[in-house]
Amino acid sequence: AAGNFTISGTPSVSGPFSYTVSVTSTCGATPTANGSFTITSTPVQPSIIIGPLSPCQNTTGNSYQVNNDVNAVFYNWTYIAGGTGATITNSTTINALFDFSNIATSGTVSVTAHNTCGPSPARLLPIVIKTIPSQLTITPNQDSICAGQNSIISIIGSENGVTYTAFNNIVTPVGGSVVGDGTTKNITITYAELNANANGITIQASQTGCGSITFVQKDTIYKSTITAPVLVSNLPSLCSGGGMVQFSVPNIFSKYEWALGTTASYTSASQLITAGLNTETISSPGFYFVKVSDDYNCSAVTIGKQIDYLSTVEPTIVVDNATAIKTTVSCQTIASNYQWYVQNAAGKLKYIQGANTINFTTFFDGNYFVAVKFNNCYIYSAIKVISGMAAGNILKQGFFEDDSSIVIPPINFGEELIVFPNPSNGSFDINYLNTSNELSTVNLYNNFGTLVAHRQSEETGFVTLSFNEFNLRSGIYIIEMIQNGIVSRKKIMIQH
Repeated sequence: AAGNFTISGTPSVSGPFSYTVSVTSTCGATPTANGSFTITSTPVQPSIIIGPLSPCQNTTGNSYQVNNDVNAVFYNWTYIAGGTGATITNSTTINALFDFSNIATSGTVSVTAHNTCGPSPARLLPIVIKTIPSQLTITPNQDSICAGQNSIISIIGSENGVTYTAFNNIVTPVGGSVVGDGTTKNITITYAELNANANGITIQASQTGCGSITFVQKDTIYKSTITAPVLVSNLPSLCSGGGMVQFSVPNIFSKYEWALGTTASYTSASQLITAGLNTETISSPGFYFVKVSDDYNCSAVTIGKQIDYLSTVEPTIVVDNATAIKTTVSCQTIASNYQWYVQNAAGKLKYIQGANTINFTTFFDGNYFVAVKFNNCYIYSAIKVISGMAAGNILKQGFFEDDSSIVIPPINFGEELIVFPNPSNGSFDINYLNTSNELSTVNLYNNFGTLVAHRQSEETGFVTLSFNEFNLRSGIYIIEMIQNGIVSRKKIMIQH
């Protein structure tokens, strides 16, 4: 007869087992029957994975293996925990081959053993993928550096584990090396290191075991050594009560920034005057500076130059000699230049043309001043009133005035008759001194002796008679003056 039977229990080991079966009934026992079977267990966790812990991107055939488990039918290799970019071959054997792409990322190698009873626990091996250096964006924080400054080379988004080294002329390392970590890394290069270079900075990016690349950061990094010029002024001081001083430096720079300080230190120069020209005109005392810059924005500051008001003493006027005809005065202050002035009817100072020596002789009453010049500054005296002369007050003479000056004709009282101007264009003045109350007569004759003009005057003092309405032709004329029975004559030339 046929039948089924069940063997129950939990075997503690795996392996082949045998069994014997006999059947007993009321009819007696049957002959025994023998058989066998095998118990298979789930595979144990694979052994420690042997393989590279830091493989490089863009590599193939990276071998990872474990010991064979007799209970395993096959193995399953995977790349987990965020790892990407891996292609696995022989993934069902104890020795799998991993190919990592050029964008592969770090992760964990995992392997499990399998049979009909199921998978084993996974064996894990975390690995770090080394980055193959790539051409990153490299920028300087400036295109040029100035003497004494540093140039900072920035590696934008540095790659993990990649060592970046700067080279001067692709020969000499400069500024040290940095290791990338995914952030921007900086290499600082000193002016001295860069100054020995003619062709710019080269960056080498290398990864141990993964190779290196070289790329040029800048074909040329400009270097500049700028020297502060000497600040000069056209005058050593300001004139009291006003005036200007002009500063200048050579016009060889790209930018000029003028500043006024309170001390000889540039740190005190908080007031920016202007920026632009190589000259600056100032009107206030203080310490002046100019910061000059070149095309690469490198700069230098001049030594501070102090300008103050000129310290002077007001000049004084003294009378050297006085008569009824003339008065000579002099300035008691020694200076490089002198200019004498007279006050006109409007109270305005008019400088007297030609009166520019330390002494001055006048034939007229009036209010006189002298200005002396120190370092281009004119210092004015107090008023000097001159009176009592026969010619009378200068305000009565009708001398020509322009906006700033008065023209007194040349006077020599050794002569009885003064003609001004001579030659003339037909308009001229005759001047003479009349110290009596007698009538004076002036006649004008042409070259043929014909009387062409006649004037009389009872004025006293310094008399001026104008001749400007007779339409005289060009030629030589004779002026005749009769005064107190005395006849004086003088020639005048008329030119048109």
